[in-house]
Amino acid sequence: MAGAAIITYGILVVYLDPAPWLHGVSLAGSAGLAVAAGWRARELAGRSRYPPLRRVWRFLAVGLWLMAASPLLYGLLWVLRRGTPPIPSPADLLHLAGLLAVATAIAAYPADPSERFGRLRTLIELTMLALASLALAWLILIRPVVELQLAPPDLAFWLAARPVFGLIWITFLLRHLLLRTHRTGAGAIGFMAPAALALFFADLAGAYQVLQGGLGQAGLADASRMAAYLWVAVSLRHPVSEWGDTGPREGMQDRRRKVRRFEPYLPIAFTYAVAGVTTFDRLASGRFDPFGLGTSLGLCLLLLVRQGAIAGQNEMRQYAALVNTSADLAFICRPDGLLRLANPALLRAIGASDEIAGRLSLGEFLLSDAPLPAILGSAGSAGWSQEVSFRRLDGSVFPVLLALRPVHHERRAPPMLVGSAHDLTGILEREGQLRRALEQVDSARQELVALNAALEERVRERTVELETMVADLDQLNQDLRTLDRLKTEFVALVSHELRAPLTNILMGVELLLRSQPRLDPGAHESLSLVRQETERLTRFVEMILDLSALDAGRFPLQPNPVDVEQVVRASIGRFPAQAGAERIRIGFEAGLPRVRADERALGVVLFHLLDNALKYSPRGPIQVKAHVVGDRVRIAVADQGSGIPPEERERVFEVFHRLDARDSREVYGHGLGLPLARRLMQAMSGDIVAEEAEGGGACLVASLPQAE
Repeated sequence: MAGAAIITYGILVVYLDPAPWLHGVSLAGSAGLAVAAGWRARELAGRSRYPPLRRVWRFLAVGLWLMAASPLLYGLLWVLRRGTPPIPSPADLLHLAGLLAVATAIAAYPADPSERFGRLRTLIELTMLALASLALAWLILIRPVVELQLAPPDLAFWLAARPVFGLIWITFLLRHLLLRTHRTGAGAIGFMAPAALALFFADLAGAYQVLQGGLGQAGLADASRMAAYLWVAVSLRHPVSEWGDTGPREGMQDRRRKVRRFEPYLPIAFTYAVAGVTTFDRLASGRFDPFGLGTSLGLCLLLLVRQGAIAGQNEMRQYAALVNTSADLAFICRPDGLLRLANPALLRAIGASDEIAGRLSLGEFLLSDAPLPAILGSAGSAGWSQEVSFRRLDGSVFPVLLALRPVHHERRAPPMLVGSAHDLTGILEREGQLRRALEQVDSARQELVALNAALEERVRERTVELETMVADLDQLNQDLRTLDRLKTEFVALVSHELRAPLTNILMGVELLLRSQPRLDPGAHESLSLVRQETERLTRFVEMILDLSALDAGRFPLQPNPVDVEQVVRASIGRFPAQAGAERIRIGFEAGLPRVRADERALGVVLFHLLDNALKYSPRGPIQVKAHVVGDRVRIAVADQGSGIPPEERERVFEVFHRLDARDSREVYGHGLGLPLARRLMQAMSGDIVAEEAEGGGACLVASLPQAE
């Protein structure tokens, strides 16, 4: 709403004839907006936690209120005199006081509060910028007006006072914007830059208007001045962060470093500007202006002093960095114990913040048997050092080694005190831990001596027991070997004794089936079942005998060159027609070489592989393939059954292990065929493994060396 009013005022000034009542409106508007901005600055001063910032906001509030009172006083004088007050009037003096207060606020704003020294350099640079602004204003604005007799000298001075202060504001703000390292700087005092520019041009236009005889008339300068106050009021409505609340924006730190490099050149540039304008004036007028020449020489002298201050500041930065990064607690206090400076390590140790560091006293956290005045007196004369305790703000206590030394000053007595303390908490804890550890070691040593004696006695007892156990185990091992041999002989004997009766039964059943073709179907089926079971038992007995012979090393093997295809076909011929032998398909490479193996043993292996495929793959073809891989021949028997899980592909070669161990299993077997096949293959320098067939199912692959 205020912005719309200002725009409306500007339109009225442009399209209507200047009227005194419009000038009165501008005075009232400027006063109201300046009061609002000052009130907001006062609120910020009450909310600020950083003392230097509180002073800045207070100066700013006072300056804005003085500048708000100036148009009100001007309007009052206008009414009382029934005309324009003379220049200078009390209102002008009040306005200049406000300008000075605002300039002080801008100059006092800390660009980087983490650095508490360098005040001399800041003072020198601000003095140089102010002198340069005054010199440029004199050379460019005031002196031409006086020499051209456009106005008397006193009037020219008062007309140029406001633009000069505006120029000083701009130079101070430019220095601040170059120095700031935190984003709070932009929100806190950087808002003054557009307002300073607007006020500078407004005051410049107002001075020109007075020189043209337009004193007391409304104009765009009044609109510009109201817009500047509105900008300040609106900018201060946004929350302003305190120092330490936020750091530089992400990716902004490098840019700030680059921009900050230009700040040292700002006073130099203004010095060169004053010297250049003075020199140009000399060339144009033929004589040096005394004020310009004196200011140029003074600025050059201040440049030399500034360089010395910069050198001292850089030196102090190194010492400050050394103290601030030290892990030891360090501080400087007055002779009465009030702290002046404290490094971050001390503030962290006692739980204090930067805000209260300047109000802390040594007596608030130092605990000692000696009274504080005696400690401070001893430290001020010859120094003092002792183990004491520090109390944190939460009430907890920790031990330190504190040393206080005097810092003598020629013009100050008694001297300041510098203190350094080392936290002994870790050292005392380690000493206690070491003491307890030594006590534990001594106790453990005594226990170890007693345990060693008891252990020697128990070792002797256990040695006797172990000797007895070793003798018993040796006897038990002999007994187990005898039992194993007897078991093997018993199994072989039983199997051997079963072979002849089973053969006789099988021959008798086959004779009955062939000689009596007209038997009753039920009797024929029973005899066929007896024949099948007899054949199964015969094969089972033969496998047991073969395994027993392999274990005993009595299985006769005669490796010779063997035709694999011939042995495969012979093995297929051992299966009766009803067993599904017609599903077996043979696929060998052309020119397959012979293998070195025992023909009978290879036939047993292939028989069991084919028997396993026919039992566990009731449907689909059985593929028997052979091909050469290196110096070996691989014989693969693949089916289309359910296959063998990966975790069972090694266990199927264990004796009596079956994938389906249920009593109600559909496929009957003993778990001896594959173990027997692997042992026979290994006895012939070969091997057999289980793989997954193409398209699913199991694939058993036997490999044998080629015959020479």
